[in-house]
Amino acid sequence: MIELNELQIIDTDNYNIPNNVNISNIIFKNKVTFIGKYENISFKNLIFEYDVEFSATFIGNIIFKNIDFKKNVTFKRAYFQTNKNNQINQACFSNVYIYGNADFKDFSHQMEFKKLNITGIKFKNKPINLKKTIKLLGDSYNEQVDEINNRNYPNF
Repeated sequence: MIELNELQIIDTDNYNIPNNVNISNIIFKNKVTFIGKYENISFKNLIFEYDVEFSATFIGNIIFKNIDFKKNVTFKRAYFQTNKNNQINQACFSNVYIYGNADFKDFSHQMEFKKLNITGIKFKNKPINLKKTIKLLGDSYNEQVDEINNRNYPNF
């Protein structure tokens, strides 16, 4: 794995949204904040040693796989949105471990978002502000929220 102190994905023209971004096989040694807009992004085989904040709009397919968050994770103004063609839009969390606190206070998603699987997240502590929606994603998402909120903690 590569060790990084800082990673920036910047659109210098401020017109184009970074598309098909793959962030993988990295150990982050400092606090990381994801801001801006990303379309079809994947986070795979990562270790975050300090706090992580997601303050971005994620469009289309979003994958979180094989990730260790050693400290706190905050979804601050994190928004999951469908792509322009409203084609396959899904977010999947698989083998994700959060050892600190996870705050979903400002986490939201577009009504048409097809699939959001959050049961692949293992929390050491009960998540903060993880709430049901008004059937925006149907009963599946609300059932996942109930399952996570009713688990015994620590969860791993």
